[in-house]
Parts: sequence; C-alpha cells; structure tokens
Amino acid sequence: MPGKSSISFHRAFQVILLSFFLVRMIGILNPPLEAGHSWRQSFTLMVSRNFSEESANILYPRIDTYGSKPSDIIASEFPLFNYIIYGCNELCGYAHWYGRLINLIVSSLGIYSFFLLVRRFENQETALAAAVILLSSIWFAFSRKVMPDTFSVALAMIAVYMMTLYYDREKFRFLLGFTGLAMAATLSKIPAFILIAPLGLIWLSRRKTLAFKVKMTLALLLSVAPALWWYFSWNPYLEKTFENTLYTSYSLAEGWHFQKELWPLTLEKFYFAALHSFIAFAAFLLGLVFLFIRPMKFLSGVLASSFLVLAFFILKTGNIFPTHNYYIIPFVPVMAWVAGYGVARVKVRWVFKLALLIIAAEGIANQQHDLFNKPKDRFYLELEEVSSHFSQADEKIAIWGGGNPQAMYFAHREGWVLDPQDYHNAAFLEKIRKEGCKLLFAPLEEANIPLTLPILYENEHYKVFLLAP
Repeated sequence: MPGKSSISFHRAFQVILLSFFLVRMIGILNPPLEAGHSWRQSFTLMVSRNFSEESANILYPRIDTYGSKPSDIIASEFPLFNYIIYGCNELCGYAHWYGRLINLIVSSLGIYSFFLLVRRFENQETALAAAVILLSSIWFAFSRKVMPDTFSVALAMIAVYMMTLYYDREKFRFLLGFTGLAMAATLSKIPAFILIAPLGLIWLSRRKTLAFKVKMTLALLLSVAPALWWYFSWNPYLEKTFENTLYTSYSLAEGWHFQKELWPLTLEKFYFAALHSFIAFAAFLLGLVFLFIRPMKFLSGVLASSFLVLAFFILKTGNIFPTHNYYIIPFVPVMAWVAGYGVARVKVRWVFKLALLIIAAEGIANQQHDLFNKPKDRFYLELEEVSSHFSQADEKIAIWGGGNPQAMYFAHREGWVLDPQDYHNAAFLEKIRKEGCKLLFAPLEEANIPLTLPILYENEHYKVFLLAP
C-alpha cells in the first residue's frame, strides 16, 4: 500500500491539476483572436469546418485560402484533432471553442500520466515538482489553444504510461492501449515521437526477456507506421496533386545552415519559451548538474534519446523551429522532469514549496494575457456578416492576411489572402477578378488601390470593394 506521504503528494497534485484546469477555463469560449498563434488556430478550425461543409473524408483536409490553386485540399498533419472538433460540430452545432476544451481535457490527462510516470521512475517529490513546472510552462497557454501540439504530446505521454504498465504487469490490454494512443499521437503531430523514442531504452534492461523486448519493439514500430505513411507517402502525394502544403521540410545540411544563422532564436526556445520561467530554467540547469554529479541512468537516457530526436527535427524544419515557439512543446516534459529532479534535491520542505510557487507564479504571469482577447480585434467577428451581405456563400473573396488565414476564416468564404503589396498590383487584381473573385477586403492602410472600384462598405478598419459584379 502507498504510504501516507505518497497519498498526500498525490492528492496535492490532484488539487493543483484541478486548479490549473479551472484557471485555464477563463476565456475558454473565446474565438481565436488572442495575440499568440490565432492564425494556427484559425487554420485548425477552418479544416474542421470544411469536414462539415465540403467533405468528411479524413484523408483530404481542406482549406479556404487556396486562391488560384487547383483545389482546396492541403497536405498537413493528420487531422485527428480537427475530426474530433468536427464531431462536436455535428452533434452540438458549430462553435469556435470546442477545440479549446478538447485540448485542455486531453492535455490535463497527459500531465496526470506524466506525474504517474515520473513517480514510477523516481519519487513523489520529483513527480510533483516536474508536473507543476510542466503545468506552468508553455503548456499553460498552448493546452487551451485550438492546436494539436499539446494534444498530440499528451497522447504520447499517456501512451508511454501505458507501456510502463505493460512493462510492470505484462497485460496485453496495456500494450494495445499504448499502440493505439502512440499511433494517434504521432499521426496528429509526428514530433510527438520525441517522447516515444526513449522506449528504445528497454533494450538496455536486464529484467526482461528477449521475447518481451521484441513484442514492445514491434508495438512501437506498428504505432509509428501510419504516421510514416501519412507524412512520407500520402502528404507528398497531396502536395504534388493539389499544390497546397502546410509546411516545408529541409535537408539536414540546409537545416544546419539555418541554425548557424538563427542560433540565438533557437537558444531562446530552451532558456525561455519552453518553461516561460527563468527560475524554472535555473532548476533545469541544476538538474543537469545533479545528473552529472550523481547520474540517474534512466533519466539521463531519456534526456539524451529525446534530445537526439529533437535535434533531428530542428534541422529538418530549417528556419521554422527558431521562429515558432511551439515547436519546443514535445521536449518540454523532459525539461520539466530534469528541472523537477533539480528542485526535488532541495530537502528543506519550505524551500521546495516556495521554489514551486515562484516558478508557477512566473510562468502564469508571463502567459496570463493569453486568457483574454483584445477588444480592438473584435471586428473580426463581423466579417462573416459583411461577407454574407454582399456575396453568396459560394462566391470568392480576397482579404488581408498573407500566410495568415484568420481573416478568411472569420469571413467564412474561400479565395485569396493577400500580402500588402498585392493591393497595389493592378495586374494581380485583374487576374483574380477574372478568376472569379467578387469582393476585395482592404485594410485602410492598403485601401489606395490602383483600380477604380465601387466601395460597398467601409469602417474604421477596412473597406470592401466590388471587384467582379
């Protein structure tokens, strides 16, 4: 039976997890208008909405911003998260916020599994410290966004916990649970493999037979096989056929070239973006020191193997990792574990508690703005009404955004998202007019266009021109 101390730590963590859940429920009904990555959330919601309005075939995710491309089908991550949102839309009617709540629930279950994992391999002090640090990290904000990043990594953590249960009890249901969850995790976002890769350490164990290790390895290979097919066979087919893709992969040499130029941005992803607390990063460094002085072989192996996979992804994503803070998310649980290992070495109980309190306070303070939308952006919510007043649902528009689909998502139309220079390119405007673009939404700073067009509507944010009567 677990001792009273273990039960006390477990209950304390449950209270903390529930408290963080409730805090992140603030603004859970908000549309994706917050400053951080509203574009990525709009993309996710756009794909989900198109499963209802275009086709429910999960193999063909669709967007609204394809412009002059031959199709709205896009090569992207496997849309499992989007499909769950689609299911909620079908059951309950359309709303912007379902994805927030789905992500928050799954991410919370993932962090609960993370706590149990760390406790399984170390002790309750390290487990509690690591879980609090993870809750206060970049996960605080991103676990309530309509994005599949923490969703996929949470599934991976639950999967790894299932594998440890299989390791301890050798019940087939746990191996089956691992396989299904790891499959869902790596399909949703292939970097979730960063947390699954350390399972290869099983081959260093002397406690298990060769047959057991082979079964675990086969389950691991089976779990990643669909992701390998989706990202390295099906996605290239979609990109070649329909000419739309969400991301670009680089060679290792190209990736290294980017890192030589952008290394300060890459470094920032580790010392701040990951944990969103300089105190937490100091705890991470302290944990590294303790691992060097008094090696904990398993944690050292987890750190080394997961970092090697992360390094591969950093190089393959080229300039994306240094310029996007959320690409560090799959590695953050490992950093939180090492940081928790450092904090747990503090044997003075009040210092231990104070350190966690300061880390949590700093992490939340650095991200609390993400719980709220700015009033100045509320005009996005009127775009669909304006679009519907001057066009039919199947008529195309052009709107600001460049690579950002947010305005098009809220306008609830298909068409072109324009860069600032496009508004001043008469040949381009003539081209999209001939291709069936009816309305041109221009922000006021770009509204001095080179064509003489009727103005249908204007306010303090933008003008709407009739491009093709």
